[in-house]
Amino acid sequence: MLRYGYGSVACRNEVDLSDRGDGLRSFLSDQLGNYDGMIIMGHSLGGLVAMHGLIKLAKAHHRDLARIPVTVMTFGTPYSGVQGAELLGKMAFVCTDKQAEAVTLFNRSLRELKVDWESYFGNNESKYHVAIKPFYGPADLFVVQDNACGPFPGCEQVVDGENHVMIVKPSDTNHSAYTKLRVQVDNMTDGIYGPNFAKRSPPSFEEEQKLNSINTAVRSDSITKPRILDNRETLLKTCGASSSAKRPEVEFVPYWVSVINSLHKNRKEQHRDLESLLQVRKRIPVAEIGIDIQPEIIFTLRCLEKMGFLTLENFDPPRVYGDGKQNLKIIFSESMMPIPY
Repeated sequence: MLRYGYGSVACRNEVDLSDRGDGLRSFLSDQLGNYDGMIIMGHSLGGLVAMHGLIKLAKAHHRDLARIPVTVMTFGTPYSGVQGAELLGKMAFVCTDKQAEAVTLFNRSLRELKVDWESYFGNNESKYHVAIKPFYGPADLFVVQDNACGPFPGCEQVVDGENHVMIVKPSDTNHSAYTKLRVQVDNMTDGIYGPNFAKRSPPSFEEEQKLNSINTAVRSDSITKPRILDNRETLLKTCGASSSAKRPEVEFVPYWVSVINSLHKNRKEQHRDLESLLQVRKRIPVAEIGIDIQPEIIFTLRCLEKMGFLTLENFDPPRVYGDGKQNLKIIFSESMMPIPY
């Protein structure tokens, strides 16, 4: 679970919702590569911030947004604006507020937001798998049902008597906001990993020992089960995208994983450093292929470190090789080896 907050006070917000969406876009841009799916929960104006952020990612053609499914759960989000917000504009001497200006009833920015959303995510031919699931509180006098449901189908009610604030403050796991989130989690999990993945039997002790360091997990009956890396596609999804390597990840990650497995099998030294990794197999000289393989190796090693197959440590004092590049110790998690791909 990730928590994202943004500045929002009763009045005198100097940053509008679109700019807050820029902040969320930057945050999600760094996070999406770590997941196979994401559910974003937005309360009130937070739902509009989520829309702005995702639209900005789509406009930037973010590759991970096109790779994973995203569900946006909105609670009491004023899709048509907030009644009375325009009064703040008439009280500039008391309170000027850019966020309030963005949610005056039926204003242009809200209409444009809906048009952009429909353009990027609203048709079956879209390359993105992004959907909104709206919820309303029956006792919410601030954002009434029609406004909270907006133009999106499948709008649902949260617990009877829930007002605008309490709609997102579950008292226990029986609260419908919690149970509805679990439904969305199960639906997404089944869609990604196959039907009933989250409901299958717990792994054996041996499997748990081998997999317990992999950091992408799903929740099932209070048991966290790590993802099983059983093919190259899953490995590549977990690694995400590289910004430093010149070749696509699909070309170099599987190759370097196989080399790393060979390194683990054949080397007898306690510490396996970066320089020795390059000498495991005969390779085409770098000068002949025109590619600096250092970023490829570091990217693959950092990916495997994140997943628990190994750890990297700097030498103290530092050791360099070649063109002054620094060596690293590669310390394998023996119970995890060889790396399945």
